[in-house]
Amino acid sequence: MTDENELDEGSEDTPLIKQLRQQLKEKNKEASEGAAARRELAFIKAGVDVESKVGKLFAKTFEGDLSNIEDIRKEAEELGVYKAPPAPAGEPGKPAEGLAATPEGTPVNVESTGSAERQALANGAEGSGPEVTNPKQVALDKYREIVKAQGSDEDAQVGWLATMATAKAKEIGLTEHRA
Repeated sequence: MTDENELDEGSEDTPLIKQLRQQLKEKNKEASEGAAARRELAFIKAGVDVESKVGKLFAKTFEGDLSNIEDIRKEAEELGVYKAPPAPAGEPGKPAEGLAATPEGTPVNVESTGSAERQALANGAEGSGPEVTNPKQVALDKYREIVKAQGSDEDAQVGWLATMATAKAKEIGLTEHRA
């Protein structure tokens, strides 16, 4: 990266040199933002709890190879900032023994709660009462439907957001249509 002192304007700089210096400053800023994003992504991939204070500190001070996710994970485990991924499932569509599945199909260990139903409900599954639609699942289905129909990612995101907003409006009693 270029030294900031080299980017300072000189008294004899032409307008073109000034413009080039400004463009270089902007590119350096973009590059550093990109590097910070790649760094954070490496820690997220490694399962580091980057939302906790210790996790943020670990991510900020780690000096190892960011491409070696396993090394990051091992060090995060030693420091207690590793978030374990969900337990592996058995057959596709069927959780392994001792596991329940969330509505999204993610296996959940139920031995800690003692009740597969209670754990599934805590993770967003529908109860055995009247039919209740999970708005997150409906929104996700809408997103996938738009993408499958060759819609753009932006259109799919708008569809997802509209579905979630409609569900929230119903939840808080704003079901009337106002023109």
